[in-house]
Amino acid sequence: MRWFGTSLLRRGKAASLLSLILFVTGGCAIRRQVSFPDRCGDVMHEAFPSGDIKIGKSETKVEGITRVTVRVAGLRTDLSKNSRLERNLAVLCRFHDGILTEFRWTQGPLH
Repeated sequence: MRWFGTSLLRRGKAASLLSLILFVTGGCAIRRQVSFPDRCGDVMHEAFPSGDIKIGKSETKVEGITRVTVRVAGLRTDLSKNSRLERNLAVLCRFHDGILTEFRWTQGPLH
């Protein structure tokens, strides 16, 4: 009986140690890589949260080693085709070293 209890104690310590290691390193392993067009589309949604935007085409242009320009198009699905507001949307995002440095509407949303 003593052996069984000691084994469980060792297993518990091992499990605790493994849990601690996974907790400390887990943030790195779980993090997913998000593409520049996806990030630009996310910023488009955040910049105009009241509109239902369906992301469409995107175009990525690499400018040197550290700069990327992304153009993303979208469509407001919450407006009818006869609406006076612009349904077609487009944005330009510039990234430098992976950091968003410029965000600009090139079409819509309130024009």
